Amino acid sequence: PNVFYGRGNAYYNLGQIDKAYSDLNQAVTFGDKHPETYFHRGQINFEKDEFELALSDFNKAEEYGSKAEELYFLRAKTHYELNNWKDALEDFNLAIAADKELYEAFALRGNTKFRLDDLSGAINDYNIAIAGGIKEAIYFNNRGKAKQLSGNIEQAIEDYDEAISTDSEYARAYENRASARYEMKNYAGVIED
Repeated sequence: PNVFYGRGNAYYNLGQIDKAYSDLNQAVTFGDKHPETYFHRGQINFEKDEFELALSDFNKAEEYGSKAEELYFLRAKTHYELNNWKDALEDFNLAIAADKELYEAFALRGNTKFRLDDLSGAINDYNIAIAGGIKEAIYFNNRGKAKQLSGNIEQAIEDYDEAISTDSEYARAYENRASARYEMKNYAGVIED
């Protein structure tokens, strides 16, 4: 099993994913208990959209001793893909506790809190992510939507404007800005969007 473990992880680090996956599977078949074996296989399963398999591998990696923020972050993303919002939130919290500058985790935790109807928590996480350098249209848009649902229409429109400025083809921001403008009775703005 150590041969498969070592070679599988070497292949993984070289980007030879198919060979890595084959060897990591062999290592598991022979009873390997290195957390990296399960972690890397979990990463591959995640990349292949095999989220249930990825989750199982990440849980095994933790069982065999991995406590890395990267494990918690990827497992949180896996829970998110499976719509397991509370489990995703728990793992995003662990990842952020381990690395306070993991701004992507703040952004995705904001999405998770949004799904759990914690709008003020979502806004706070989006603020941290954006201040930390995550300047993607989706997060400006999502923060805007959380603000709009919280009744802060003018601030929401500012976020939608920023989303559109970041990515002029991001249709959802136009849709949401039109919705906010409608709430403000700015019908000409609605038509424009």
